[in-house]
This record gives sequence, C-alpha cells and structure tokens, in this order.
Amino acid sequence: MSIQKRVSPNGTVYWRFDYRDLQGKRRAKSFKKKEDAKAYKTKVDSEISAGTHVSDLTSISIGEAGDLWLQRARFAINSLKHARVPWRRKYL
Repeated sequence: MSIQKRVSPNGTVYWRFDYRDLQGKRRAKSFKKKEDAKAYKTKVDSEISAGTHVSDLTSISIGEAGDLWLQRARFAINSLKHARVPWRRKYL
C-alpha cells in the first residue's frame, strides 16, 4: 500500500493510493489532496484488517440495490402483499 504524488500531462498534481484488496486484486484511487489520500488509506487499512473492505468498483449502485429491493418484494408473497410493490417503486 502506497501513496504517490503524480503530475498529469496538463500539470495538475494529484495523489494516488495503490493497494491490494481482500482478493489480492490491485486497486487504486486518486485524490486532489494528500490528506484525503491518507484518510482513505487509514479507512482501507482498517477495513482490510477487519475483512469488511469492498472496493468502490465492486460494490453495487443505488439503482441495482433498488432493483433487488423490488425483486425481493415481488417474490416474498408470504410476508408482503403485491400492492406494496408499487408503493416501494415510488421511493426509487
């Protein structure tokens, strides 16, 4: 895990944090400020130690989470009425 200073072709300075996730896959995230990169590194270090880290690229989007929520409402016939599905849809 490392934080490196980078300069883009147009001269913009940014800080890049490189690390390996729980599956051993290399990940990287860039920041405008070194302090932000350090804070993210601290967060990732603790999440990896706890075994709870999920990369931003592998987590699902809000839209995908909403679709899963609706699907579960449709198929949980025993605990939910079908009338509640349209009610849930308006919150997405």
